[in-house]
Amino acid sequence: MLKISLIVITISVSFTQTTISGEISGFLSVENSPYFVVDELILAQNDSLIIEAGSQIIFMGNHRIRIDSSTVLLAEGTAEDSIIFTYNQNDYEPIENQFWGGMRLLHSGEKTIIFRYCIIEYMGPIPTGTPYAGVLGVYDSNIIIDHCLIQKNSGNSMGGESSGVSITESKGIITNSVFKNNGNDENNFDVVFYGGAINFWGARPGTVVKNCLIYNNYAGMGGGVSIAFSGDNVIFENTLFAYNYALTFAGAAYIVFNSYPVFNNCIFNGNTITDPNEYPTFVTFYSHDEISIGSSILDDDNCLWKGHLEGWEFVPDENECGCDCPYYDFINVDPLHVDVENSDFSLQPASPAINAGTGEPDPDGSPPDIGPIYYHLTKGDVNFDDQINVMDIIAGIQFILLISEPLNSQAWTFDTNDDGNLNVLDIIQIVNVILEG
Repeated sequence: MLKISLIVITISVSFTQTTISGEISGFLSVENSPYFVVDELILAQNDSLIIEAGSQIIFMGNHRIRIDSSTVLLAEGTAEDSIIFTYNQNDYEPIENQFWGGMRLLHSGEKTIIFRYCIIEYMGPIPTGTPYAGVLGVYDSNIIIDHCLIQKNSGNSMGGESSGVSITESKGIITNSVFKNNGNDENNFDVVFYGGAINFWGARPGTVVKNCLIYNNYAGMGGGVSIAFSGDNVIFENTLFAYNYALTFAGAAYIVFNSYPVFNNCIFNGNTITDPNEYPTFVTFYSHDEISIGSSILDDDNCLWKGHLEGWEFVPDENECGCDCPYYDFINVDPLHVDVENSDFSLQPASPAINAGTGEPDPDGSPPDIGPIYYHLTKGDVNFDDQINVMDIIAGIQFILLISEPLNSQAWTFDTNDDGNLNVLDIIQIVNVILEG
């Protein structure tokens, strides 16, 4: 049941549809869902709002949610029942060109705002110059975004913020989430200026993006992400940047003003800019400062450009794509995704990303893969046909006799006794598995 404050407004329930607006707090139950937002929602100071799994929040116009001053919003869905934030679409008699205004999440204090298993989509153009813009505009707060889909949000070119998530002087923990088709102009809106998916501005220590897919996002600079004034506070782990594009600089990541992010076990694939002929050296990265890339795959041309500022002018130093630098550890190869045209970024068995990462083992016990979607391996299944039989033995014999060279994945699956060698002892182990079978 909603808790109605003194300033409140309208709460009318008819069957299983609820209209909400104005100050709001308490609990939004799935029983009264969907909730139709007909004006701005304001979460009262030092209060909280909990949204139950399976609820739908549908905005009937260019309205937004605003929380401020030690308030907290908990929107925790489940794998089976996501919470949906969207605009008034066809199923609900849509109003032409009525998109919603996103959420302003300000000053949470020591509390943490949580979005888990949420779908957050179709934010439309917001007034030019709106501070802390983006479908989730976070300022002076702590936020957790986990197992969320953030898609098809648009912005204004002069807003200077992301269409997706803006983390400003805040700590963000973003995990297991997908950012796609944010910032694009499919609805004839201006593109957002910085960071199509995520914009970090003064990110606080502990900010991390892990096991995420960031693809098909669009911005003026930094089609995937933009990072500024953030020191070494932003870490990307096992994250995919694919087919993001920028108007001018950096299809994947635009990095400026004393920012030194770390990228570990990440994949950069197909990122580009609108006119690579005009800006041929700024295709994937654009960085004023030294960044760290560890155990990653870059399948982009002109992958990294470094330079320095003279006043406000960027002066390039040199193209560092493919260089042998102590703070870059990447290979320039095709990661071999299953079907990029249909956004299936799973790895093929021959992918060079398999077992090529660093850190904790994958759930199957094998060395970590590069990227957010690990390839499951089974000891003894050398040819990846989901069976352990004589064909695996034949493949192993070819490795031992140097007739063929094993892939990273095959070397691990054939080394059944985990001694680091491929020999007859592994064949004996596979024979025992077949006989016991």
